[in-house]
Amino acid sequence: MERYHKKLEQMELIHLEAGGAPGQSDEMHSASKDITNFVLPLGRIKKIAKLDPDVKNLSKEAIALIGKTTEFVIANLAIDVGKVAQLQNRRKLLPEDVAQVCSTRDRFAFLRQDIQDLVREAEQERKNKQQNNNASRDILGNSQDKKIITTEIQPRSSKPLTAYFPSTATGKSS
Repeated sequence: MERYHKKLEQMELIHLEAGGAPGQSDEMHSASKDITNFVLPLGRIKKIAKLDPDVKNLSKEAIALIGKTTEFVIANLAIDVGKVAQLQNRRKLLPEDVAQVCSTRDRFAFLRQDIQDLVREAEQERKNKQQNNNASRDILGNSQDKKIITTEIQPRSSKPLTAYFPSTATGKSS
């Protein structure tokens, strides 16, 4: 968290030095000046990229480019999602806000299906949690012993990263 705040302060300082107004930092402009600092770990980016069976080797420049591009996409998505929440007079960002941005903005069209899946999972998780809470209240309310009842937390179901890549033909050598 500290690293995030330091990065945010650096970006604000660069923006102010460039003649920008305080409080209105231009993330794209300031981040493009400093292409050597990354927020996302490059090693993890390389591991994820190598999950694609078509990728054999990656140069350091390619990994850096993927990392910086990903940071720009995330920054733009965060800005747009923040605007949606602000228009609804909220400070909390919801998965539905991300889904709304992805469904209304063409530049995030590539995320639509995956984001909708995540929103559905979050909604299902919320319903399950509410049902578990209601069931616990009913059991505790009807029990004369008032014993503490524990409920098992179900692991969150999500797609493995390999699900995003097409399967390779059998017999293909590495």
